[in-house]
Amino acid sequence: MTSTNYYIFLMPSVIFMLGGIVACFLKGIVRTFFSLCVPILSFYILNKYFLNEIFITKSFFGYNLNIFVYDKITLLFAYIFYIFSILALIYSSFTKKSIEIGAGLFYVGASLGVIFSGDFFSFYLFWELLTFGATIFIYLGRDKDSKNASFRYVVFHIIGGLILLLGILLMYKETGLLTIKSLKLNSLYSYLIFLGFGVNAGFPFLHTWITDSYPKASISGSVFLSSLTTKVGIYALIRCFVGTQALIYIGAIMVICPVFYAVIENDLRKVLSLSLINQLGFMIIGIGIGTSLAINGAVSHVFVHILYKSLLFMVVGAVIYKYQTAKVTELGGIYKKMPLVSVISVIAMLSISAFPMFSGFVTKSMIISSALNENMIILWSILILGSAAVVKYMKVPLTAFFIKNNNTEISKNLTENKTKIPFCMTLAMSISAILCILIGLFPQISLYKLLPYEITYKPYTYFHVISQLEILFFAGLALYICYKFKFYKKEEDKITVDVDYFYRNAFSSLNKVVGVCSNFLNQKLYNVLIRLGDFIKNSFLQISNKTIEKRFPVGLTLAFIIIVFLIAFYM
Repeated sequence: MTSTNYYIFLMPSVIFMLGGIVACFLKGIVRTFFSLCVPILSFYILNKYFLNEIFITKSFFGYNLNIFVYDKITLLFAYIFYIFSILALIYSSFTKKSIEIGAGLFYVGASLGVIFSGDFFSFYLFWELLTFGATIFIYLGRDKDSKNASFRYVVFHIIGGLILLLGILLMYKETGLLTIKSLKLNSLYSYLIFLGFGVNAGFPFLHTWITDSYPKASISGSVFLSSLTTKVGIYALIRCFVGTQALIYIGAIMVICPVFYAVIENDLRKVLSLSLINQLGFMIIGIGIGTSLAINGAVSHVFVHILYKSLLFMVVGAVIYKYQTAKVTELGGIYKKMPLVSVISVIAMLSISAFPMFSGFVTKSMIISSALNENMIILWSILILGSAAVVKYMKVPLTAFFIKNNNTEISKNLTENKTKIPFCMTLAMSISAILCILIGLFPQISLYKLLPYEITYKPYTYFHVISQLEILFFAGLALYICYKFKFYKKEEDKITVDVDYFYRNAFSSLNKVVGVCSNFLNQKLYNVLIRLGDFIKNSFLQISNKTIEKRFPVGLTLAFIIIVFLIAFYM
């Protein structure tokens, strides 16, 4: 164990965040080369120095902070964060806004800081820094509502952060400890910490920041956002609330409910945001079950989900880059214009659908099997239904690439578009797609050996393969029938809201009330300040005007009394 300051500046999180600051001032190929060197250097230092039983502690007001600790779960999260960061940086190298690259590095660094923290003080510091990087991505979005979305994002996460901070402070007051450990929902502070984690993990009623902000972010920003904030929330739940039964019910709601919104949603990035919540539900259920198989399933699903979900956002980002839209009503039949991207989109959708030979198949099934092993038949049925419902998200490749738009003018504009996708986008998407296939084909050597618990699970059994194919076949058939006979409401260019309807309207009403009150108070305060200013001004003039009798001015006397009173009050 060491507390040497030398190691603090070599911590993976610090290298990323410092690199992010430097990257903001670089341009072109120099910026690209530098940004890619940051994760490579950080990974090298991590393996060379930190994975040699080094745990860093730092004294802070008499308390030893564990700012760097790790185990197998931590390392699995760290490895996928590193892989993802390289892919995202390659993809994003087309942007001319260096601040996006800097924010991306800073954002990944904050994520690494969270997972390597061993105490709640360090954890909370990096937890809040996540919000900083994410807000930049949303603010720089191309949508006219991006600035408003970034504000709503900040409000959500400030509230969540304050709830978490209150829980941490109450925990320290009651136990005298800040060490991150397993908690039970049996005290006020544990409920507050649980709720604070729930904001980032996208719990029901706390999830709308995901569907609100991700579609409003910049092209590269949405790729970064889709992969880290929520996964850090999942990591926190694994650290503190494994086996908590409430997570099973929470996850079950998350698995089912988003599907009903996705089928009518017009914005493809919002569709992907809804599917993200659905997949988070699987992970949260695995944490709630809490067995070794379930935890292996949850953390491995985090690993593959980061790959295929970021890939889907990359695909839609490429579409936005070429056609300046991600709306179903403004796309369709573009597979001839983007053949490689079309194929990659299918690979990503087969991965998220848990099709055999693709990455989702070898991870999601562990969570489903763990529910069956624990005789949770109702939960198992919900997971099967949720797994089948993922087929509904096939609308992303179908509506964008393979189904022709009926609007003649739109179809003509799509066909005539000559914009080319940057090579960096194609390269990052191709690598991600290959990884999705390799993990699906060879899970034992590519993923399973990284899992925290010994695993004997074999995904490629006759029963599992056939049953999964049957589920996907009938789900696909149902999707075809619904579209063929127009059972689904046609997508429209409107904002689809769920529980955010209430706070959007509440904030609107509150804004009007605050506006009226503040205007009234501002006017009164303005009048008071004008009079006070004149009063003090005239008092000073009494000193400077020698024609007036020399006496201590009334205005200065009053000011002196007020100052003395304030000093006495705060001493």
